[in-house]
Amino acid sequence: MFSELAQIAKKEQRDASKTPVYNKPLAPVLQKTPEYKKIDELHKYEREIIKILLLYGNNNVEFEGYVPGEEVDDNEVKSLKKYQFENVVSKEVYLNLQEDEVEFTDEIFQLIYYEVIHQLNQDTTISVDAFINNEDARIASLVTNILMDDEKYVLSDWERKKVFPKTKKDDLAKMVLDAIYNLRRVLIEQKIKSLISEIDKENINDQILESVVNYTNLKQKLYQRLNRVI
Repeated sequence: MFSELAQIAKKEQRDASKTPVYNKPLAPVLQKTPEYKKIDELHKYEREIIKILLLYGNNNVEFEGYVPGEEVDDNEVKSLKKYQFENVVSKEVYLNLQEDEVEFTDEIFQLIYYEVIHQLNQDTTISVDAFINNEDARIASLVTNILMDDEKYVLSDWERKKVFPKTKKDDLAKMVLDAIYNLRRVLIEQKIKSLISEIDKENINDQILESVVNYTNLKQKLYQRLNRVI
């Protein structure tokens, strides 16, 4: 009997060793939080403007403009009036950037932009091949990457939809103005932050506060143009 009990006990021990222990607390598995890179909006829209110049700079497009409406009293106006006009994309971009005295913060973008202006002064058109074969390898590489990225987008979009997609040229005027307005918006936001950092809490500068208010109003108008809500 003792021999049988010993065999039963051994069998129970073997069975117990095979049975998973469910009530044993498991060590928590720590998952690494994915790191999100902060988007450099200024670089993003500078690149967008360069891309537009390279791909569509020679296109003639119908744009929408705004002028002050009827005067109500003193210097107040009732509203802005919208009007249509035609212009070459490169010229429209140039006039807007010149008006704001904007210079690209990225050195290569600025070099490409200078070359665009030079080409327009010489031939009134932009030659993309001149950029691809540029003696400055940095310019040639960047322009090639921009053109390849755009081609990939068009091909993937067509394959996904299995139809002929609406071309970017159909919305070119909006694309141009959105890029310009967004660039202005980012620059204004940077200016506001810079002004706020200059304010001395113990001695508030009314002139700086007035500038902040004015720039904030400008930013609100840009958001309205972009059909966005602050």
